[in-house]
Amino acid sequence: MNNFLNNYSVKVKIIGTSVFFLVLMLISSGYALLSMAKIGNELKGIAEKDIPMTKLLTMVTEHQLEQAILFERAVRYGYLLKLEESAASHFKQNINAFEQLSHKVSDEIRKGEMLAESIMSDLSHGEEIAAEFSHIDQELKEIEQQHQNYEHHAQQVFIMLAKGKVHESEPLIQKVEDEEDKLNHRLETLLAEMEEFTEQAMH
Repeated sequence: MNNFLNNYSVKVKIIGTSVFFLVLMLISSGYALLSMAKIGNELKGIAEKDIPMTKLLTMVTEHQLEQAILFERAVRYGYLLKLEESAASHFKQNINAFEQLSHKVSDEIRKGEMLAESIMSDLSHGEEIAAEFSHIDQELKEIEQQHQNYEHHAQQVFIMLAKGKVHESEPLIQKVEDEEDKLNHRLETLLAEMEEFTEQAMH
């Protein structure tokens, strides 16, 4: 073996060694580029899918919590309608704000559904992502129905209070508050799930 190597000049040996290390470097660089491309695709996916969905779910959750606060305020002023002159204007203001937020929440939920469905229809995202967003879409559809029921019952409470039916409204008020709790819990659970899915995609 030594005789075989001795047949080559030092120059040839140096060139051979250089070529060998060059090939290793190219292989290493190629692997690094592939890894970077994969990371780039993952980051692009997070930017295009996960972050917009997380933002929408965060907005829905925050606005639903704000609605709950406005409902409680409206009920409080509804109890005072016959006792304080200023209660009527506050009652109306909180109902109007509640209704405006309700439209926002409905719009945000629909945007979330549209985003989930667009991701599901794009086969390039892969089965795992399609399955996750299919689940999110189904959850949002059920949340949308829950929110519609919640809004309808809240409006019934407002009508009863405006008519002075304070005592009669109490069972329905409790029902609305229970619906609030269920909605908030479901939204917070879905948001936490989305955040966990995004975190896993980054590793």
